[in-house]
Amino acid sequence: MKKTLLSALSIMLLGTVSQKAFAQADSDIASHNVGFVIPEVALLSLERNVSTDISLSPSSPTSAGDALDFSSISNDEVWLNYSSIVGEVADLENVGSFLTTSRKVTVKASAALATFPADLKVTAGACNTGDGTLGTPVSGGVTLSLLDQNLITGIGSAYTDDGVDKGHQLTYTATQKTGSTYAALRYGTETVVVTYTLSDDTIL
Repeated sequence: MKKTLLSALSIMLLGTVSQKAFAQADSDIASHNVGFVIPEVALLSLERNVSTDISLSPSSPTSAGDALDFSSISNDEVWLNYSSIVGEVADLENVGSFLTTSRKVTVKASAALATFPADLKVTAGACNTGDGTLGTPVSGGVTLSLLDQNLITGIGSAYTDDGVDKGHQLTYTATQKTGSTYAALRYGTETVVVTYTLSDDTIL
């Protein structure tokens, strides 16, 4: 019986020592971990002093026999803002290292543009506000179509600041389509929806 009691006591003492080993030893220095949890961010907006809806109109002819002047169509009142925090992905070619991701802004137009007798083009200006790895606009802009096209690429962790005169200034221009499209013109308003999307892109 005594032998059994001694064995049980030995186990209890070992358990106490084992628990004590996980506690930090007392000394004149102590430390612990503080983790920074950075959220993923991908936000985009269009900014204008009033509604972001704009109107484009060619100049009417002043002399009989002249055509509408589409070269006069231009609007640069809308600004594109974004906030982005990107992440990292494992480098499959170099095990143990990581590659930084990036984002892009794409743009497309609704189906109404397909039947409209003019081409609509948008150009993004360089961003001179905010901080971080700001995106690079596509040189020369984009002639809009029904498919997404890159407008701004190489966006990393960055912000443009919020509001008008912040971020990338958007300039819309239009040209009459070639061929017999003039016959398709009708007076009134035809609305084309232009959609911008901030999405993941390539690896930096």
